[in-house]
Amino acid sequence: MLSVREKYWRYSLFVLIAGLGLTIFVELTPFLGGLLGAVTIYVLLRRQMWFLSERRRWRRSLAASLLLGEASAGASCGSTA
Repeated sequence: MLSVREKYWRYSLFVLIAGLGLTIFVELTPFLGGLLGAVTIYVLLRRQMWFLSERRRWRRSLAASLLLGEASAGASCGSTA
């Protein structure tokens, strides 16, 4: 059986960890758009990167540069339908 003091410290620690987690989440919210965009670009270009580097035997740096240029050009000239 836990004493009142042990319960107090246990709940205090839980509240402190939850509060810090909430604070970190709130402060990182502005960066979530960039993180989701990076994950989206990775998912969309993963197969093309594999094709260029494994099947066509391109250097990974050259393939990455080409795909990054393609993604940048597509983003800047994207259609607004």
